[in-house]
Amino acid sequence: MRNAKLQQENEQHSLVCEQLSQENQQKALELKAKEEEVHQMRLDIGKLNKIREQIHKKLHQIEDQKGEVEQHKETLKNQILGLEREVEASKKQAELDKKAMDELLRERDILNKNMLKAVSATQKQIDLVKLHEQAKRNLEEEIQNYKEEAQKQRKIIFQLEKERDRYINEASDLTQKMDSVGVYWPLAEGKLC
Repeated sequence: MRNAKLQQENEQHSLVCEQLSQENQQKALELKAKEEEVHQMRLDIGKLNKIREQIHKKLHQIEDQKGEVEQHKETLKNQILGLEREVEASKKQAELDKKAMDELLRERDILNKNMLKAVSATQKQIDLVKLHEQAKRNLEEEIQNYKEEAQKQRKIIFQLEKERDRYINEASDLTQKMDSVGVYWPLAEGKLC
């Protein structure tokens, strides 16, 4: 009877040991799965850190380029203002030249009426009128050149403003991508580290 009791206890111990062994194997499998999950998370964090560094570098480059664009834009604005002043001065000079030309034309008409009396003097006045007409054409061409240059400068400024907006949009898109992966980044607040 004592042997039967010992055998029963032994069987119970064996059953308990087997259950503990199975639980131990299950725990080992769970631990391995957790370790693999942690390893994968570390890899993902490493990738996200690299992405963050790349975005951080890109934003610094964009800020530098933005500063250069703003400086160049200011320079172009000043140049355009200078050209506009020159154009305005050229317009005033052209008006003065036109008045002078009109006066010379009137004088030429008078000289034409007196051509028989003073052919030589009249010819000199005609030549003088031609010189003023050439000067007027030269001034008109110069004014046109100033206008064309000013138009070119405005196109350049427009292109630079488009590039600046594109850089800003790219930075905004990158910030939204960082937010979408759940990574906190001070740059997302608009602060450069």
